[in-house]
Amino acid sequence: MKRLPAIGTLCAVDWDDISAAINADLAEASPIRCTTWGVLVKKADGFAVIATSLFDSKPGQPIEGDFVSIPYGTIRRVRRIST
Repeated sequence: MKRLPAIGTLCAVDWDDISAAINADLAEASPIRCTTWGVLVKKADGFAVIATSLFDSKPGQPIEGDFVSIPYGTIRRVRRIST
C-alpha cells in the first residue's frame, strides 16, 4: 500500500478499478486506471475513503456527501494537492 496523507488532505489517488468486458474479445478484459480527486476522510482496514463532495450537515448529524471507497491493494499513487 502507498503511504496515505493525513485525514483531511486534498489529494489525487491513482488506482485500478474493476471493469467488465461484455460480448468482447478477451484482450479487452483488464482493470481500468482511475484517478479520484478529493479529501481523504477515512482510513479503514483494507480501504481508504475519498470525499468528492461534502454536503452541509447539521451539528451532531452524520457527514453526508459523495464518497469513493478504494481498496489499498488497488492504489498506485497518492499525490497531495496544494491549495
